[in-house]
Amino acid sequence: MALSADRVKEEGVQIPKGAFTINADLFVLDDDTVSWAPTTIPAFPPADDDLEYVIDRIVRPEQIASDFYGNSRLWWVIASANSIRNPLTGFKPGLKLRIPDPSRVRILLEQGESL
Repeated sequence: MALSADRVKEEGVQIPKGAFTINADLFVLDDDTVSWAPTTIPAFPPADDDLEYVIDRIVRPEQIASDFYGNSRLWWVIASANSIRNPLTGFKPGLKLRIPDPSRVRILLEQGESL
């Protein structure tokens, strides 16, 4: 289902450009179209090979994913593993993150456990 951004604004929904949440159905695909659908996020339970990272500065989740996985689009793996519901506000300095091991993430994605 898709709505124009104008209709969403008329109905009083405030959505920042490019906004979405990981544990909700709402996604903004571009400036003009809003679409939503149920999502399934693979689980990343704690494992001995997980890495730890403490956020020491203001940083976007995409940068953390790029640093650990070489792919900024995998930010949602880190958000899911740390139960971060809002990627726009959930990654703050001082937060200790559990980073699922890159090889385990790659195996899960190759097995079709991705979105």
